[in-house]
Amino acid sequence: MSDKVQRCTIVPLFIRGGIPYNVTEKMTQNNSKIDYEPVPLDEGNIAVYIRRSTFKQENEHQVQAIKDWLNKENLHLKNTEIYSETASGASRSREELNRLIDDIESNDIDHVVIWELSRIAREGQLAQEFFNLCETHFVHIHVTSGSIREIKPDGSNRFVADILAAVYAEERRTLIRRTKYGRDRARNQDKWTTKPPLGFTTDSDGYLIPNIEAFGDDFNEDKDSYWDIQHALERIESGDSSYNAEAKELHTVRQSLSRVHQNSQHLQRYIELEADDDRVDDALEIIREHKNSEEELNVL
Repeated sequence: MSDKVQRCTIVPLFIRGGIPYNVTEKMTQNNSKIDYEPVPLDEGNIAVYIRRSTFKQENEHQVQAIKDWLNKENLHLKNTEIYSETASGASRSREELNRLIDDIESNDIDHVVIWELSRIAREGQLAQEFFNLCETHFVHIHVTSGSIREIKPDGSNRFVADILAAVYAEERRTLIRRTKYGRDRARNQDKWTTKPPLGFTTDSDGYLIPNIEAFGDDFNEDKDSYWDIQHALERIESGDSSYNAEAKELHTVRQSLSRVHQNSQHLQRYIELEADDDRVDDALEIIREHKNSEEELNVL
């Protein structure tokens, strides 16, 4: 496939992050800038990496966002090599990710397209290693959704990408701590004994938690995730969708969506991320932290 060495004018080794690689030199007026010669999208070999979750709607959004991005570049999925799998973002034992890494190391890939950076890894060191690998082999990373939209082999946007990777890793560690140890709940009456609200479930100890993939074994894939319910209610609230349309994409029936949407106290759990019931509000804390992390990164 592609041969990056032949495409570049070789100059002395440029060191970044302790890893030497050859680059094309483009001199500025003060003769200080070193840059690389990118391989155009329509001439290069494009890899699409999709790490699927158990959230039906999230998977649909992920694939559609990538298709839309490719369409804007006058490309199609059939023009790419697709690496798709269902796996944890913290795992190194991912068959398709490892196949992608092998192809990058073989200089067979010029561009990698992903939905968001967390699709590559939710473990900081693994993300760093992938970024370093792409820099070393002149691979341009394109991100269809998120705070940054590309990471170039010359290091452009790498600083923000490193921060994002660290945030995703810390978010995962926080969830693991809460899942493993729980919070210090002294009273048994704090447990949830009735049917959980839409988008929520209970952990192995009987406490209410948002039904999100990050809670591992406590995630109930037979029920709608919190994110699916939240996004559905946001679209209904804005007038962009209807109960019937959203119910077709969910396990939840139309009547259940209607009851939540028409009850202001229940609706605020998804729109305002607040609840009058302390047990629900406690469960929403991790959702609020996730939102705050995204807002802080958008400021960068």
